[in-house]
Amino acid sequence: MLADGEKHGVKALCESEEIPQQFAYKIVRKLGKVQWLRSVRGVSGGCILMVDLRRKTLCDLLEAMEDEWQVVACLRPGYVCQWVNKHRQRCQVHHRLAEIQQMLDEELRAYTLQEILFGEK
Repeated sequence: MLADGEKHGVKALCESEEIPQQFAYKIVRKLGKVQWLRSVRGVSGGCILMVDLRRKTLCDLLEAMEDEWQVVACLRPGYVCQWVNKHRQRCQVHHRLAEIQQMLDEELRAYTLQEILFGEK
């Protein structure tokens, strides 16, 4: 809905996109923090999309919404694996999940949000 470049209220967004209002406010707050959206308060307030969807990928969106969004916690920077500490050997599960995460990252970066949402470049 915001892709039209117009200002839309959260209530209208919720109704149009079938999103619970509490969830929508969390999304708006997070995307506002990273300057993807500009929020205007007041009676005639609303949200305006501030990014070009042709230049943003689903991976960019996930990174904007979450500090860390890896498939599993052990792939996050600084994670200390108790299993590896105990067994003193490489974890095959971690190794395989890291490969899967890399493939997922590549796929999430392969298409822009414009392509995903509207099927166009």
